[in-house]
Formats: sequence, structure tokens, C-alpha cells
Amino acid sequence: MGALTKALRHCEAVANTAHSNALQLKAAGMLDMGTSTASGLSQWTDNARYNERYNLFRGVVYAAINAIAQEGSGQPVNMSRIKGTATKKSRAGIKHVTNKMLTSALMKTADQEIEVIKDHEFLSMLENPNPCQNRWQLTYSFIANLLLTGWGYIVGGQTKDGYELYSLPTTWIRPDHSKGPFTQFRVANPKDPSGGQGGVLLGRENVAFAHLPNPSDPMSAMAPAGSQMQAIRVDDHIWTSREQYFSNGIFPSVVVTVGKDPHPGAEGGGVRPRLTAGQRRQVHSVINRKMSGVHNNGKPVILDGLIESVTKFSNTANEMGWEKSEKMTKQAILTAFCVHPYILGEHMPGSMAQAYIIEKRFFERVNTYLDMLGAMMTNFIGQADGDDKLLVWWEKKEAVDPSQRANNLFKLRSNDDISQDEIRAEYGFAPDEDRNQSVLGKSAPQAMETLKLLGAGAITEEQAQTTLEAMGLPSDVAEKMSKPPEKVEKPAEGGFPGGEGALPDDQLSSDKNIPAKEEGVLGVATALESAVSFLQMSPKQLASQIVDGSKGN
Repeated sequence: MGALTKALRHCEAVANTAHSNALQLKAAGMLDMGTSTASGLSQWTDNARYNERYNLFRGVVYAAINAIAQEGSGQPVNMSRIKGTATKKSRAGIKHVTNKMLTSALMKTADQEIEVIKDHEFLSMLENPNPCQNRWQLTYSFIANLLLTGWGYIVGGQTKDGYELYSLPTTWIRPDHSKGPFTQFRVANPKDPSGGQGGVLLGRENVAFAHLPNPSDPMSAMAPAGSQMQAIRVDDHIWTSREQYFSNGIFPSVVVTVGKDPHPGAEGGGVRPRLTAGQRRQVHSVINRKMSGVHNNGKPVILDGLIESVTKFSNTANEMGWEKSEKMTKQAILTAFCVHPYILGEHMPGSMAQAYIIEKRFFERVNTYLDMLGAMMTNFIGQADGDDKLLVWWEKKEAVDPSQRANNLFKLRSNDDISQDEIRAEYGFAPDEDRNQSVLGKSAPQAMETLKLLGAGAITEEQAQTTLEAMGLPSDVAEKMSKPPEKVEKPAEGGFPGGEGALPDDQLSSDKNIPAKEEGVLGVATALESAVSFLQMSPKQLASQIVDGSKGN
């Protein structure tokens, strides 16, 4: 009878303890006493699992999640406005913008003309969305929560300081399905139970979320961390046991045996003395002073009457297969997050092409989470601004093979598909001051042919300028080159302006001499060519040329 009474009292104590814990959880907003017991316990169980994952956010788990979250947080955020159906010309004009978009934004802008917005209050707010987080921290927190718990919540709303956005832990938010799936959410800080009974109730206009679906339950989520909790726990135990091994272990390098004192009738030839604490310290001090250090390496040990022997003591660390089990657990954890060891900085034998493929697949994973965040922010700005044509998107992360990119750039440059300054900007150089060194060099023969046609009157100045600009010359240079030079002055008497002995006009007009009546660019070019031939004549040839000209007249 006494045993039964004792058992009943024990059950009553357990029930009272459970009721007290439930009241504390209710005050913390982690348990709703108004819902069914199964629902409340389910929520409590979920929070317990999430708390465990947050507590295990270290080691390999941290390395994998940090690699993904850091890459995503560094991407710039953009905003666009959808204007309407795009024409073929406008689609070509915005192609370089849509190439940077992620899947959800790209689908919304398909066959649509968009306007990229550089200055908007929402973009400014995203740089510092709240007093605790900036854009980088908000993005990092969202991705980390998603990977740890399967849920990523963004809470926003109008405050006295303006519109604010927060990325909150999963344990702070509890969906309320009483009026429909995910129609309301209770937000409470579990570390501050005095914040109110059950927290603050918010609607869908203030809470946006993304989750990684659980195939067995559309109302729950499946996180990468949850899929490998056994490996995560084992990895944590491995490092805990290692820490305890070094904290509690004893690692002497040698064993010093004190000699025995002769004693009549004692077995073994004598009695080994018991040293006092002071004597032990004295022996330690002498041995360390005389024998420790690399400068004493190889020196013999001298044994006297006090020390009987010095025996080397080898450390045999009992690590319970740490090395092998550590590799297995690490591989399992990284596989859950789809992170290759190369991403974490480990050496990987192989080619640059293989590394490029690893980075490409890793960045596709990062882009998936950025795509979710962009869709959530688009809904927020649409509700807050009342404009459903606005689009918020993070630029996608792309892998780059340096050698392949360099080859592509030089091929584009050789085909004149990109400019010289674009190549210089790619490698960090300032724009070329004359802006057209390479263009002028490659286009010189064609430019001379164009100028000859202009001088002959075959084309107009406007046609010549347009042709030169099409060759890649800047407008100001093309304009100067297509203007005709001033009229060429005919040489005066003596062969030079103002001199004596000038040749007659008919001789100067001869095909074999310097023309005087031709004007324009072609005239200047022909005159220069004839002048060079004229100056290269010998005196005898020059006299013969003059005589022939006189006979002709």
C-alpha cells in the first residue's frame, strides 16, 4: 500500500512539472494552450528540433552553410518595372539585363519590356532594412535559417521610423492555421517571455516565408540539416571526445625510476623511497634543466645512485577511430548541403575545367535561395507600394573560367563586337585617351579610299563622315577627316610662292608634274605624290622635262 501511494505521488509530481513547463512555454509564445494537445505538442517538438539545429550550428555544418550564405549575401539587388509587351528591338536592348536575372524574375519579364530602376526608396531601405541588420546580414540570415530548419521568414511593416524588414529565426514564428493555412503568424521572442502572452499576431501582408518542401506533409518543411542529424550529432561527439581527451589525458614523454635503498630482508634488493612533494619538484627541475630542449638531443643520460632508469613512454592515443569516422561524417554532412570540399578551400586534384563545373553546380544552389528571396521581396514591395509592376531580384551568381573568358573577350574584340575600352575595363585599365588607337590603325586603308572618293566628288561629305563612323572612328574625328582642306596655292615664279623661275601653268598641269588646278582631298593627295616624283628628278631629267613641255606648246 505504501509503494502504491508513493507511485501516485510521483505521477502527480510529474504532472505538475509538465503543467508548469507548459505554462512557461505558453508565456514564451512557444505553446498555444487553446489549440489541441496534439498540435501544441507538435509545435513544441518542432521548436525543440530547431533549437538543437541552431545549437549545432558549428563545425562542418557551419562551414557548409556559411559557404552558401556568404556567396548569396554578396550579390547585388536590383529593381525593375514591367512596362508592357516588348518589341524585337527592345528585347535586344534589355538582353544584357535579363541575362543577370534569376528564374522567377526572368519568367515574369518574358516578352516584356522592362525599365531598370536605379533610385527607389525600397532599394535604399534594403541596404539597411532594420536597426539590427543590413542587406548582407538579412540575406545571410534568411539562407542560414532555410538550410537549418527548412523555413525562411521575413517580417516587415510600417513603423514610426519608416518601413522595416527583419529576417527572424524559425523558433520566433509560429504559423496560425485557425483561419486557413498560413493566414496568420504569431511572432514572439522565446528569450523574452515578458513580451506578451503568445506574442504578436500578424497577417500575410506582414510575413513572407519560403520553405523547402516535405513530400510527406505540405504544411511542414524538410531541411538539409535535418536530413543528416545523426551525422551532425556524431561529428559533434567526435570533437567533444577529442576535447575531453586532451583536457583529461596524461602525456609524459619518459618515465624516470628512482633507485631503491638497500634494506635487509626486503624483496627485490631494497626499498624504493617515497619522495616528498618538494623532492619531486626538485627532480623535475633538474631533469628539465639538464636534459630538455632540442640542444640536448642525442646526449646520453647519466644514471647515478638516485635514478635507476629512464624509459621512453610512447603516446598511444585511443581515438576510437576518429580519423576514419570523421571523414565519413564530414562527407555525409557536405553531401546534404551539396557543398564540395573544394568550395571550402580543400585541395582538389584535377583541371580548371573540373573546378569550373563544381563552382557552376554550387552557384546554382545559391541562386535557388536568392530566387526565393527575390520573389518574397517582390510581393512585399507590391503590397507596400501598391504597384504590381515592380520587380525585385538578386543578380544570379555565375561561375567564371578565367582562360575561357579571356579567349572569348579577345575573339569578340577581333570581330569588333566589343570596344577597346571594354577590354581595358575588364582588366582594370582606364579608358584610352585617344579612344581609337587600334581602330585608326585597322581602318587606315579604308579611310584613305573613302577620302579619295570624297576628293573626286564621288561621295558627299555627309556620306564620307557616315562611312568613317561605321568603320569605328569617333564622330569628331570622322567629321574633321571628311572636311575638304583649304584651296592649294599655286607655286609662284621661281617654283616657290613669291620666287623666280616658276613653271608655266600648262606645264604644272601636266600629268607628269604637280597639278595646280585640282582641289579637295584627292587633289592634295595627287599633288603630294607628284611633288615627291618632281623633287626626285635629276637636273638633266628636269631640263629634258622642261624642253619637252616647251616643244609641246
